[in-house]
Amino acid sequence: MKRLLILLLLCLPLFAEGTYTVEREVSLSGSAEAITIRMPASTGQVATFTYFSVHCSADVEFTEEYDGTYSSGTTLTVNKRARDDAGQATATHTTIIASTNVLHRHKCTAGNTFVFRPQELREGEELTIRTESATADMTFNAEYHER
Repeated sequence: MKRLLILLLLCLPLFAEGTYTVEREVSLSGSAEAITIRMPASTGQVATFTYFSVHCSADVEFTEEYDGTYSSGTTLTVNKRARDDAGQATATHTTIIASTNVLHRHKCTAGNTFVFRPQELREGEELTIRTESATADMTFNAEYHER
């Protein structure tokens, strides 16, 4: 029984999971926006998305892109639950981004919220949500788990 308890305690970190959110509100005026969430290499973690939502005041098309050249940009705050440890993934926003691989094209219609669930991010991978050039108020929200 003692060995089983020790084995279970040693395995707990394998099942540890934290929940994190990223939010960005922006008013575009004939410009584009790109939000990138990146999982650093050599972390041993995977980010699994619960959802990603885009709310817009006007019709805006955007792309869901993966694994491009890591973009530099202004750091976004990654929020965590009070009981969770600091996460490994980082988030940035910018108006210019290097090339990536477009996986999906989406359209957010005026006054609505488009919600989707991106694929998980493994070590060294990144997700970028990039809008077309538009004039609109936009809100980006993402929730994901690291394990």
